[in-house]
Amino acid sequence: MVDFLNTSGGQALLILKAIDLIEGGRGAEEIVKELANFLLKINLYVILEAPKWIEASGRISHFVANLMKGMAKAGIRPVMTFKNGTLSPSPML
Repeated sequence: MVDFLNTSGGQALLILKAIDLIEGGRGAEEIVKELANFLLKINLYVILEAPKWIEASGRISHFVANLMKGMAKAGIRPVMTFKNGTLSPSPML
């Protein structure tokens, strides 16, 4: 079992990497190590139209959701990132 620490986009990248490693004839232990290293390199950046579903899933607090809604009314949409299983504001790109 693997904790992807990511969303479906990150999971898809890991699965494609695993397929490449399997087709390359790598052993199970080596594949696990490679995927663990690859996982640390995956960064997902998102701009959300509305925080409704990430608030409902518990990824952000009600306070942060309200802050994001207020920003959206002003035409500001923060760039968020998924890293290590956590959704947070992205540092400057």
